[in-house]
Amino acid sequence: VCSSDLEHLEDRQLRWARQRVMVAEKRLETEDSADSRALVERLKAAQLKQEIEIYAARCSRYPENVGWKYELAMRLKAAGNYAEAIKQFQVVLGDSRRKGIVALELGECFQKIKQYQLAMQNYATAVEALTDREAELWKRALYRAGVLASGLEDLDAAKKYLSTLAGLDFGYRDVAQRLDKLGSVRS
Repeated sequence: VCSSDLEHLEDRQLRWARQRVMVAEKRLETEDSADSRALVERLKAAQLKQEIEIYAARCSRYPENVGWKYELAMRLKAAGNYAEAIKQFQVVLGDSRRKGIVALELGECFQKIKQYQLAMQNYATAVEALTDREAELWKRALYRAGVLASGLEDLDAAKKYLSTLAGLDFGYRDVAQRLDKLGSVRS
């Protein structure tokens, strides 16, 4: 089987898996039951497992393709395999077009495995690398950086990130309450 035929087959398998999940979710909307919910969860887990297998195979067929590595890393993160996701994201970090989003994803992975300083470094990189064109990602990076800085008791950094976020979108999550709390810590 030539690689383009193989990729067409893989793409078809991915579409079928997404379709099965969609049908199960539609059914769940009309008949909400424990069985329907369990079916949706089972199909989603199977879809994620299949996506990981397909993207891992593509990464081994095309080791220079950072796009496949990024897709694999996103699936590994979704599956909770943070250590493997980190390895893949770190390879993709060299791609300047993806630097901001990859740094944000890396920060979230490092935070999940309780490597808070590494998470903070990556959030700071994401805040610097993301642009206005990626506004939602930039807000997420500012929020994560602010919340983590606050947790690490770096109140100046927390205030800086959360104030920047509040300047962009005062209604974002609980940014107003967090800034109020930071203000009262100071006094």
